[in-house]
Amino acid sequence: QTSHGGGQGGARGVFGLTYEELLASGWVQGDAITVKVAIKEMVMPAHPEEGQVRVGEPSEINELAPRVQVPASSLADDLLSMLEDERHADLTLEAVYGDSPPVRLACHASVLSQRSPVFRAALASGMAESASRTITVRDVPPAVLKALLYFLYTDSFAQVRRVLREEEGHAAFAASSSSTAAASAASAAT
Repeated sequence: QTSHGGGQGGARGVFGLTYEELLASGWVQGDAITVKVAIKEMVMPAHPEEGQVRVGEPSEINELAPRVQVPASSLADDLLSMLEDERHADLTLEAVYGDSPPVRLACHASVLSQRSPVFRAALASGMAESASRTITVRDVPPAVLKALLYFLYTDSFAQVRRVLREEEGHAAFAASSSSTAAASAASAAT
C-alpha cells in the first residue's frame, strides 16, 4: 500500500507519521489538523544593533556575498540616448515662436504621456495631435521646449542647464535663469 509522500508504506511525513497514521491520530479531525505550540518568552537585555535577534548562546553568522551584482542605474542615460538619437521616435513637437522658423523635435509619445498630464491629454484618443503625431507649441521658445524634453526624459535640472547653454543665442539666458524658466515650463507640463 502506498502512503502519501511518494514512498511505499512506512514513509514518514508530518510529525514523523505516515499519512495513514496521521489520519488515524487525534491530531486530525474532519478536514482540519490541530497543532499544539509551546512559546517561551525571552526578555532581551538590549535592542540588537545588527538587526538580528539572538537567544541563548551567541553564534557566529557568516554573511554570504551577493550572488548577483546589480549594476548602477542607467535608465536616465538610456532614455536620454533614445531622445538624442531619435531612436523609435513616434511623435514630433513643433516649436513655433515669434518670427523664428519652426523647430521640430522628435520624441516618444509614451514618455511624454507618462511624465506630463498636459501631453497625456493632448495625445488622448480623438485629439488632432493623437492622429497627426505632431504637437505644435506656440508659447515656448524652442530652446526651452527642448530643455523641457530633456527634463521629462532625465528628471535632471543639470540637463536643462546644459541644453540651454548649448542652444545658440541662449547662453546668457541659461546662465542667469535656466532653473526658473525650466521650472516654469516643467510645472506647466506636469
